[in-house]
Amino acid sequence: EGSSVPFLTHLEGFRGYLTPRFNANVNEWRARSIFRSQPKDIKRLEVTDHKTPENSFLIEMVGGDILLKDYNAALQEFDTGKVRLYLRLFQNINYEGFEETKEPEFIDSVKSSVPLYTFKVIDQNGEQSISTYLKPNNKGANNAEGVPFPHDMDRMYGLLNDKDFVVVQYQTFDPITQTINYFK
Repeated sequence: EGSSVPFLTHLEGFRGYLTPRFNANVNEWRARSIFRSQPKDIKRLEVTDHKTPENSFLIEMVGGDILLKDYNAALQEFDTGKVRLYLRLFQNINYEGFEETKEPEFIDSVKSSVPLYTFKVIDQNGEQSISTYLKPNNKGANNAEGVPFPHDMDRMYGLLNDKDFVVVQYQTFDPITQTINYFK
């Protein structure tokens, strides 16, 4: 970028066009990870259910102890094994890609709507967060009776760290979309 001299690219032993193998879109080169936290490194994990706030919870590591709070107070009795297994899910959470096909006005309208969930992890490397939003149904996506689905049944939008607008899959997020009752 910014060079006045062209560059020649070459792959040893390759015959053909390099164009499909090289993309100048910086978003295609970025790592697609949201959370890459080892359970032992997580200091705090917040899950906010914006539609049903009473299902929100917070997991905090205090010394070697696990503290689990609902939207009111700390729980005295909960399954620490389930909490530890849940924290392991945050080792490999990725997004599918950037949403680059929508107009800025559309993206702003999604961002200004109420999210479904917000996940925030604070670990030894800092803070990562993502808020998820319903993605409109693709035209022609109908159920078995021919009725259009109310929204995309496979993907959602995500706002990563309050700046990157990405597409995420329910398949990835369903395991981490739990309520406080899961741990009781």
